[in-house]
Amino acid sequence: MACITPLAKPRAAPSCCKTTAITAWGLIKRSSVAQWIWNAINIYTYHRDSQMRLDFYIYLVVAIAYIAYDHIKDLPFNYITQTNYAVCEKMNNTFCIRISYFVMAILLYLTTIRFINAVLPPHVPKIANTITQDAPSHLGAGSLIGGALPVISYASNVLLGFSAFNGFKPDDALIKNIAVIFTGMSMTSFTEELIYRGLLIGITKSFLNANVCVFLSALIFGYVHVKSSFKYGMAAFVFGIILGIGYLHYGLYWCVGFHALFNFVETSLYTLIRPKIANKTMVGERKTPDDDGMMTPLVEIIALGGLYYFNYFNRV
Repeated sequence: MACITPLAKPRAAPSCCKTTAITAWGLIKRSSVAQWIWNAINIYTYHRDSQMRLDFYIYLVVAIAYIAYDHIKDLPFNYITQTNYAVCEKMNNTFCIRISYFVMAILLYLTTIRFINAVLPPHVPKIANTITQDAPSHLGAGSLIGGALPVISYASNVLLGFSAFNGFKPDDALIKNIAVIFTGMSMTSFTEELIYRGLLIGITKSFLNANVCVFLSALIFGYVHVKSSFKYGMAAFVFGIILGIGYLHYGLYWCVGFHALFNFVETSLYTLIRPKIANKTMVGERKTPDDDGMMTPLVEIIALGGLYYFNYFNRV
């Protein structure tokens, strides 16, 4: 009897949908459009990672420069004290220190931007030198606003009963050395603005959100001054916010004028017209002109709101 081999069970035909999907996927893999998209994703990822590395590099260099400044700012002063300190005593005890900080701040700033610009990729815009690029014409406007704030703060304390006018008490040393003291305060203002605004904002604003740069700069500025008192640190923080915003709109010299006249007028007021203090929280101890109370940051906040209300920062 012949052996009969059973017929093999036929395979089921692939479904129409499955066949279409396989065919479409094959076409996509071979498609130049898909390849372009894939290349674009790779390029975007590469550039994103490269930008993140560049941003981190800039932040690191600026942080190192800021820390380095704290260690090198006294070097010229130390040299002077080893040679002829009598020169400094004739001018003012703090004048040579201010010169030292002033010189080292400029050297460090110029070295930092030169170093960063030397290693930036060709497609990245170079960092502008805020000392030479910003307009000195804004110095006057900054001076007027900065000089007005301590007057408003002083008057507010008197009008609200937190302090009382206690007569004029001329300080012979202040009057005799007023030109030297004003010059020293101006150098200190330039120094701090170059470091806290020029370095911490001017360099990093191209690689980080500008508002974040302003906040971080003000936070560091406040932290440095909080060593004197918490109220002084608060005043310095708000002060730093105003100066940071002013720097973004009007540049370095607006900030220098604002800072210098604020310091000079406040020092003159509380040295020549020493008030009788009734509320130390609002006025401060005022054993030194820098011993601020809470009225100072309050006036600064109101002033900042007023500048925004009158669109002062939108005129540029």
